[in-house]
Amino acid sequence: MRKAPFIATAVALLLTVQAGTVLAGERHTATAAATRAVDPVEVRARDLAARLRPIMTQPSLVSSGPGTAAQTADIQVTYTNFSPAAQAAFEAAVTVWERRVVSSRVIRVDAEWKPLGSGVLGSAGPTFIHLHQDNRWYATPLSEAICDCSRPNTPFDIEASFNSTFSNWYLQTDGNTPSDKYDFFTVVLHELGHGLGFLSSFRSVLGQIRWGETAGGPTYPMRYDQHEWTRATGGNQLINTSLYPNGSQALRTQATDGSVFFGGPNVVAANGGRARLYAPNPWAPGSSNSHFDETYFPPGDENALMTPFLSDGEVIHDPGPVTLALLRDIGWETSDEPGDDVSPPLVSPPTTTFLQPQTVGAAVAVEVAWQAAEDESGIASYSLQRKKNTGAWTSVSLPTPTSTSVEVDLAPGSTYRFRLTATDSAGNTSAPVMNAAAKLARAHETATAVSYSGAWTRVAVSGANGGYVRRSSTPTDTATYSFAGSEVGFVSTLGPNRGIAELRLDGALVATIDLYAPTQAAARLVWSDDVAPGSHVVEVRVTGDANPSSTGDRVDVDAFLAWK
Repeated sequence: MRKAPFIATAVALLLTVQAGTVLAGERHTATAAATRAVDPVEVRARDLAARLRPIMTQPSLVSSGPGTAAQTADIQVTYTNFSPAAQAAFEAAVTVWERRVVSSRVIRVDAEWKPLGSGVLGSAGPTFIHLHQDNRWYATPLSEAICDCSRPNTPFDIEASFNSTFSNWYLQTDGNTPSDKYDFFTVVLHELGHGLGFLSSFRSVLGQIRWGETAGGPTYPMRYDQHEWTRATGGNQLINTSLYPNGSQALRTQATDGSVFFGGPNVVAANGGRARLYAPNPWAPGSSNSHFDETYFPPGDENALMTPFLSDGEVIHDPGPVTLALLRDIGWETSDEPGDDVSPPLVSPPTTTFLQPQTVGAAVAVEVAWQAAEDESGIASYSLQRKKNTGAWTSVSLPTPTSTSVEVDLAPGSTYRFRLTATDSAGNTSAPVMNAAAKLARAHETATAVSYSGAWTRVAVSGANGGYVRRSSTPTDTATYSFAGSEVGFVSTLGPNRGIAELRLDGALVATIDLYAPTQAAARLVWSDDVAPGSHVVEVRVTGDANPSSTGDRVDVDAFLAWK
């Protein structure tokens, strides 16, 4: 995927004390309006060399008719210069938030589609913040929801602009965003999250880190700020001025050490602990503290919407449980109906492993296995298919619909590939994932890839691969197999006069194999191991030692197996 430009996503936010206003649940603040521009909140684009599973919202949150989730807020948007496609995508994001937050007051958004600076995709933020009786500042939409009142002189609660000249928008809402495009639905959903109050008042002023806004005297934090902590457990609140005075070097150090966590009780419950915030060094204006950390909730995580970076091809059409928990911690009531699951399961490619013990003949027994898929609704079934050489894909029967492994017999000398899909209990099926095509190779005892040192003799053994083996009873005699692949196995003969062999892989002792058995058993796979793809050497060494029950110390080399 190609590198994409930065995305700036929030206009300078105005922190305003409404002049002489007293409303339910609000503190009488000042006799004159106080305003301050602060750093914008940004989300940036980045290149990601992987295809991500789209994170879709439930149909009940975006559809109409039976089964639709109840609308719990009314977000009304005034559009300027939006194309029908861009407006439709914006409305889809609006609809999700209308069924996620609860407010009896109309949330008014001023949205403009216009040329912005180079590399800028969009900007948004709450128009004002308001001080309440708890001495905490709240964004206008949240303030009005809490007091069930309308703020005077605020025609819009959220202001947003998006770049009309950006050429790599994906304006559909189906989640099928190409790897070189940026999903407009996701960007709008993110920006509206900031407009609803997902932001910190921490900012850099003349090299100092400061937080909060004054109201005719003391400085008060935003409700968001009170949940910012210095550690994942324990630690201190960043707004603890006895430890970190506002504007001090101590505060700058704590705010830029990469260890700032949001510790509201709802986030802790939803996340299983505090959630790491983005807190790089140096301070990133418009990003620091106002996002979840990108590595904590990486691309593809259901809680990645409010991280500072958006990857090309990344799709996030739902706020995620931790984002909603954070909104509750700053004062929002949210509607978290699970609704319908529309996200396909997250599936890992299948792997192949030689089964042990087994007798190797015309076929080799192989286990095909995969990790249990991840899905909120649970897995209803898997579907596995096999491709041999250039033939068609054929289905492989599984022991049960939800089995995560199956044994198959494969022919040496052929190339195989396996592909897997998973279907969840909601009926969503994943895209197929495949392992790399590999040849199942068998090297007989006379193969050019097998070399010998010492007194090895070729003799006939009934049941052996090809009917013959190389044998030796001389200590330190070796047989060496050179190959390039990802798994290797050694085939030998068990019997009442067989001894003990050492196995070395790339010079390191990996196994000591006792080849004794009361009765003879030919063509037995006695050892196998996964290796990093590449060139390797396996050495079989005669030790001259034997099981006390054995009448000899003979070691047979029948064949080697490898996935190439």
